Amino acid sequence: MPIANISGVGNTFDSETYEGTSAYIATVWLAALRALAELARRRGDTATEQRADAVFEKARANAIEELWNGQYFANYY
Repeated sequence: MPIANISGVGNTFDSETYEGTSAYIATVWLAALRALAELARRRGDTATEQRADAVFEKARANAIEELWNGQYFANYY
C-alpha cells in the first residue's frame, strides 16, 4: 500500500506547493499504523493487529523505495 500522495496539501511549508509523497506524512502514517497494531494487540483483536502490521510493512517498503536516495531520506518524492 503506497503512502498517500498529498497533492500540495498537508504540509507546513506555506510558500511552496509540494506534490507527491512527503517524508513527514509517511513517518506519521507509519507511526499511526504501529500504534493501531499495538492497541489491537492489547485488546486481543488479532485480525486488526495482523492487518495493521501488513499495511505497515507495505507502506514502509513503499516509503523507502520512494524517499531513500542512497544517502538520506528526501523530503518529497
